[in-house]
Amino acid sequence: MSTEPRAVDPQGSARWEPARLESAPLQMNAPATSTTDPHDQWVEHPRGRLFTRTWAPADLSEAQRLANPIVLFHDSLGCVALWRDFPARLSRAARRRVIAYDRLGYGRSGPRTDRPSLRFVSEEAEEYFPVLRE
Repeated sequence: MSTEPRAVDPQGSARWEPARLESAPLQMNAPATSTTDPHDQWVEHPRGRLFTRTWAPADLSEAQRLANPIVLFHDSLGCVALWRDFPARLSRAARRRVIAYDRLGYGRSGPRTDRPSLRFVSEEAEEYFPVLRE
């Protein structure tokens, strides 16, 4: 890692930024070599239906299809649609399935019947994410 300052903030003090690894960059802007048409589905959960969208290059090998997917989590008020073309580009570049979903009460998922608790982020991982893995 570099120990040289990489930038200067408006007050004139140096900010330290680690050197970036350039060994195998993802070609996010490379032309598409295969199609990544999205696949939409709704997953049933005891509290409501969750909308999911999956992207995968059409020409993935069997091993690539069976590999763990990349899962995208939107921010607190976001939804799948806000990712725009990023998931398709990521899927092509990484040669992996990419999955995004709308949290209950957002996007195309069903409505919430209660208010999210202060633990809503950890509850998402504990309660909703396991259903999406099935």
